[in-house]
Amino acid sequence: VTAHPSSGWAFHHWELDLSGSNNPKYIAMNANKSVRAVFIQGYSLSTSASGSGQVSPSYGAYAAGTNVQVTATANSGWTFHHWEGDLSGSTNPATITMNSNKHVTAVFVQLFTLSTSVTGSGTVTPSGGTYASGTVVTLTATPSAGWRFHQWELDKTGSVNPTTITMSSNKSVRAVFIQRFTLSTSTTGSGSVILNPSGGTYDSGSVVRIFASPAQGWRFDHWELDKTGS
Repeated sequence: VTAHPSSGWAFHHWELDLSGSNNPKYIAMNANKSVRAVFIQGYSLSTSASGSGQVSPSYGAYAAGTNVQVTATANSGWTFHHWEGDLSGSTNPATITMNSNKHVTAVFVQLFTLSTSVTGSGTVTPSGGTYASGTVVTLTATPSAGWRFHQWELDKTGSVNPTTITMSSNKSVRAVFIQRFTLSTSTTGSGSVILNPSGGTYDSGSVVRIFASPAQGWRFDHWELDKTGS
């Protein structure tokens, strides 16, 4: 059974052998039936949801000029994002003025979890969180003193820092830090020490070539301290 309001009127509810405000509505013919459609002077408001959630009210008929509060309620794992149709923006609850027939859609987006971890010593910002689908999160790896950032692993790869990740599913990201050590040299007698590669500070596990260059009239004899032999 479908109720068709005239111009300037809105369907409000069913009476007699049919109740509620759904329109159209089914009725089971298991006896003689009488149905009355009640119309009021004004406009109708209908709502729908995109994604997973509910909108209240789902339907209503209101006098012209009535301000109606519309509320979107997301299901677990989802969040309200914005309104579409005859209502826009992301304010929730929102108010709509009934100066014509209106239809409003609440758009819900899924929520995903970001978790982070580290290998070595350092931190990742943010450390984790819950984000709406499509959110772009900027990740920053900060090494502790004596360490350096090396690379990202798991759901983000590469060595760009800071970097971004798009939340299209639950994500896990690991920042890998490498410890750095300092090599200092000195001489007894007259000469110099050359390091290859140069610099004096190296990643853990680096192999450094140490070359002793004697001054004129001197010769290299042996190594001492953390390196022995000749």
